Amino acid sequence: MRGFQTDHRWARQFRAWGRSYRPIRSFTAYIGTRGPRCDGAASDPDNAFYCVPGHFIAYDVR
Repeated sequence: MRGFQTDHRWARQFRAWGRSYRPIRSFTAYIGTRGPRCDGAASDPDNAFYCVPGHFIAYDVR
């Protein structure tokens, strides 16, 4: 339910700005150097990032 509430809130806010909101595709947990690639670039350990082309957020759980 929380994801729906967050998406609903942002969709409302974006409408107020005259823009459209597209929910994040996924939140991906990874460990160290075994994270997802983003547009060909490897993910860094001990980091979190938003991948624009893939429209996802990934984060190192350590």
